[in-house]
Formats: sequence, structure tokens, C-alpha cells
Amino acid sequence: MPILVSVVIPTFNRAHLLPRALDSVQAQTYTNWEIIVVDDGGTDNTSEILPPGVRYFRQANAGPGAARNLGIRHTQGGYISLLDSDDEYTPDHLATRVEILERENVDLLAGGFRVTGPKLAVVDFYDPAKLIDLEECVVGGSFFGRAEVFRSVPFGDARYGEDTQFWIDAQQRYRTLFLHQPKTYLLHETAGSLRLDKLTQFQKN
Repeated sequence: MPILVSVVIPTFNRAHLLPRALDSVQAQTYTNWEIIVVDDGGTDNTSEILPPGVRYFRQANAGPGAARNLGIRHTQGGYISLLDSDDEYTPDHLATRVEILERENVDLLAGGFRVTGPKLAVVDFYDPAKLIDLEECVVGGSFFGRAEVFRSVPFGDARYGEDTQFWIDAQQRYRTLFLHQPKTYLLHETAGSLRLDKLTQFQKN
């Protein structure tokens, strides 16, 4: 039996977009997975649109890092894969990630994503006075790795940059690899996206 992959999806008022993310997990060629959705204090009907078998948890609004931590605490798999609720996987995402992780003998993967809309710049984690291409960033939704990494390295409670900080912290203890190919994670920029909101805020300042 292939190792179980726990897919953790934090969400906040994304009931209109979440089905796309869920469908992309259900379409995976790697079939031994579980889905954990964490509602970060949303006010929509997220709990009502979930398909059977999805494990659902709810918390008071505390940000994406806290939502991921809650979901991770309830995972049962040997691997953990993250997915933002407005993004999606290509059908071979989990299969390729498992294969690369084992072939390269590493503990945590990031990257391998494609921005589906226009190219965007976001605030540089290391220098907030600068903007960098989003495709050069560490995107938390693209993280895939051994469960022990996520269970021992928590996400911080910052509302921006928690992805990069997690990556930095994990690199201190585990073997990591940033992927440029294959691009099996499809990153959508939608209204209300944290990445897009931060870019807009930066441009206004």
C-alpha cells in the first residue's frame, strides 16, 4: 500500500473556490490520500459544500499559519501536502512529489508551481522595500514533505511571510529541495488572496 498523503487546505470564505481545489485532489493519479480542510473563522457555507470523506475543522480567525498548524495536528499520513483553497493541483502532483522526495532522499519540497494569470510581484520577505517576482518566492501551498517535518516545525502566526519563515526554519533541521520543474501546482491570484492583498497594500504605501 502506498504511503498515505495528508492534504491540508486552510480556507477563509472560499466556498465558491474551494471545490476546484478539492476536485484537483480527487483527480490525483496517486490515490492514497486524505483531505483536511481548516476553516479559519469564515462566515460562508464552507462546511456545507464539502464532499463526503473530507475532514473539517474550524477555528477562530487566526491566519493561514495557525490554520495549517491545526490541520497538521490532525493528519494521519506519512507525507503531508499543503494546498491553498484558491489553487489546485495537476493530476500528477502527488505522484511526482512522492517520487522526487524519495529519489532525491530529501525531507521537504517547495516550488514547482505555475502562476496561471499575469505575472505578479510581491513584497520581498528579506527586504520589504523591494518587490520580487512571485515565481521566485517560497509559496506555502507548494510544500510537500515527510510528516515529521511539519509536526516538528510549526508555522508562525505572521500574516505575511510565514511560508518563507517556515522554509528557513525547516532548512536548519531537514534536507530541503526547491523545485523549478515539474510545475504541477497551479497558483491562482483571486480577489481576497493574501498575496494579492499584500501587493496592493504595498503599492498604496
